[in-house]
Amino acid sequence: GRHSHCHPGLLLKMLSPRLSARDVVCVDTGDITLWASISLRLTRRSVVLSSERLGTMGYGLCAGIAASIERGGDARAIVIVGDGGFQMTLNELGTAIQHGCRLLLLVIDNGLLGRVEHGFKNAKGCEITGCDWVALARAYGADG
Repeated sequence: GRHSHCHPGLLLKMLSPRLSARDVVCVDTGDITLWASISLRLTRRSVVLSSERLGTMGYGLCAGIAASIERGGDARAIVIVGDGGFQMTLNELGTAIQHGCRLLLLVIDNGLLGRVEHGFKNAKGCEITGCDWVALARAYGADG
């Protein structure tokens, strides 16, 4: 298939006016945390879940599942993750489907553990391989 690219900052700015008061924004750890803090336009009523400085990669998807189950109804969890963090807990897509969670999952794929590479001089193993994220979501039974 044909791949298209969109700058994370632009994507998050475009997302901002589409957020409802019932949505919960769940931000993972890594470079995506920086992009979200710079680019999301939140309101006083916005609810954001973030691990902040604890470095818990994979937090975003799990927080999104918990938020969706807790809020129920028409509430959505907007999960913003990098490809590295998503790969830490992607198996939880099964949990999300099992519980009927309403998630909008945005995977920002840069093929890199960016914060690890940035924070540790000469770090090894920071380049990562992803997959077709839409096909993966569909394999779990999501819309993709």
